[in-house]
Amino acid sequence: MSKSTFIYQKRAHRAPNTLLIESLHYTKKRGSCLDLGSGALYDAKYLLAEGFQKVLSIDHTTTWVQRAKKLASENFQFQNIAVQDYHFPKRQFDFVSAQFILPFLGPENFQPTWKNIYASLKKGGIFSGQLFGNRDGWNTKDTQMTFFSKRALKKLFEGYEVLQCYELEQDGIEAIGNKQHWHVFNFILKKL
Repeated sequence: MSKSTFIYQKRAHRAPNTLLIESLHYTKKRGSCLDLGSGALYDAKYLLAEGFQKVLSIDHTTTWVQRAKKLASENFQFQNIAVQDYHFPKRQFDFVSAQFILPFLGPENFQPTWKNIYASLKKGGIFSGQLFGNRDGWNTKDTQMTFFSKRALKKLFEGYEVLQCYELEQDGIEAIGNKQHWHVFNFILKKL
């Protein structure tokens, strides 16, 4: 069993992400929503239950394709594709959720994906997710992930009103049981 499959199975019965729930307090329009890195689809189910007219979930793993087929309806779509390979439509979404997916994009894929997310949001649309800080334990010279300093976020967040951005730094455990030093920025942004 691969590390990613193990993590997906471990998280399969979790409640919706807390930041996602907080984000919906700012989301006035419940038209279309993009759920990036949807994994086990627990966030997608929550978004549908919260009244979004259309939820599109994107994930590259094949682990949850069958579950996605069971959810398929006029209100829900699933694309089995890597986030960076998705063709983002312009000004389409009222809400974009990227819960714990963006840091796993390498630097060559992060910037184009970040720009595509911005372009896909309607004016006033809400975007929430996480970025890993530069003191995160996974930030090593051989990593293929993306990390940010607090200072770098200011430039990254240009074009958005920052509704929330809070930093967490603590020692903990990874989903597979290894010790880990976490440095995470949780954000909720509104497109200007």
